[in-house]
Amino acid sequence: MDTVWKNLEKELTCAICLQLFDEPLELPCMHNFCQECISRAWADNAGAKRCPECNRTYNRDPFVSENLKLASIVQRFKDLEPPMPFVASGCAVCGKQAQKFCLRCAEGCCAAHVPMHIDQEGHLLVNAEDLQSWTCLQHGNYKLYHCDEENTVICQKCYLARCVPSHGQAVCDVEVRRNGMRQAFMEQQGKIEERMWAISETLSRAMVNKRQAEKSFRKVRETVNLRFRKMQELLMQDMDRTLQKLDAAHSRFSAESSAQILRLSKTEEDTKQLLSSVQMALQKTEDVNFMKVTELGHLNLTHCNVGLHLHSCGGEQCRDPLEGLAVLETCSQLEKMSDVLFSPNFFRTLHHSKCG
Repeated sequence: MDTVWKNLEKELTCAICLQLFDEPLELPCMHNFCQECISRAWADNAGAKRCPECNRTYNRDPFVSENLKLASIVQRFKDLEPPMPFVASGCAVCGKQAQKFCLRCAEGCCAAHVPMHIDQEGHLLVNAEDLQSWTCLQHGNYKLYHCDEENTVICQKCYLARCVPSHGQAVCDVEVRRNGMRQAFMEQQGKIEERMWAISETLSRAMVNKRQAEKSFRKVRETVNLRFRKMQELLMQDMDRTLQKLDAAHSRFSAESSAQILRLSKTEEDTKQLLSSVQMALQKTEDVNFMKVTELGHLNLTHCNVGLHLHSCGGEQCRDPLEGLAVLETCSQLEKMSDVLFSPNFFRTLHHSKCG
């Protein structure tokens, strides 16, 4: 209540002298000042007249009027005594410090004797430290009524003076109003608690679903990882065996092809020498004495040696020089084999055979 009193006193204070209004005058800008204060302020200023509060400028003398209503309010405020702080007495039963105060019987009670007042009908308990706010500043009575139109608590005299003539039945007992508000809050609390319970249940299910999903994901991940590792091991094993067979075939082929190339090179060299000898003999046929110095049997022997040399190498039967073309056929077969090994159908077939 001290705050209400100070705010009301501030509204009734002149902005120039900072005292309660004395014969207040109202300017066209709706601001009020004491008659003596505004006259002295304008007399000290030789220029245009201004409002000391909003600084509005008046080019000519403004029309001012005496605010009789404000003067009456100020006089009534002066007649009132400043509110004194209300102090609750001790407990009416044991005399200890009062925790609650009953507005009906005007008695205090400690925490131990609060149930005695609660069990009795017609009592209105409030906190002892809030007793001042439950006391009417104007009449000094306890506020036992609630005005629905003004939405505030009032005392009996305020009810008879203000509410009955203007609002009729728009007033009820403050305990009825308070109980109604309590019931509304309890209903709202029940709805909120039900909503909280539903949210809690949904949250619990969501957390359980999340844990189950994470567990399933981990299990599937481990299964996929294990299967692909096993497939990789099988593929590596098959690759090693295939490469070993390929290396062995390559070694045999390299050895045979190298021996064949060596034999063909030797045969080529011998053939070149024989060709050179034949060409030299051919040139000598133009000599008239060739037939005399050359024996027919020697030529036949030479031709016989050439034939023997072409078809035998070191006592072994020489292979046909055209066998070198088999290299191309072998390379073609290897390319076809690689296409089969690394085709998608091969991997699918391998996967089904291993997993099955």
